[in-house]
Amino acid sequence: FDATSIQLEALKDELGGEIDKLRDKADRHAQELSEKSSSLGEALSEVKILKSSLEESTTYSREMELQVKQLSREIDMTKEG
Repeated sequence: FDATSIQLEALKDELGGEIDKLRDKADRHAQELSEKSSSLGEALSEVKILKSSLEESTTYSREMELQVKQLSREIDMTKEG
């Protein structure tokens, strides 16, 4: 009975050590995922800013095109008139 009890205690200690190792590994993975998630969040924020800037530039470009067309018409009318 004592030998079995000693073996069970040894197994319990061994399993406890393995469980601790697995917990540590899981904690490291959770930390890595948290850091990557944060990094992705920052990248997404930057992409949104760039998208907004591109949309503003596109709008500005269209407005400039319309102004150029209008000025061209006015120049043509001045030449004709």
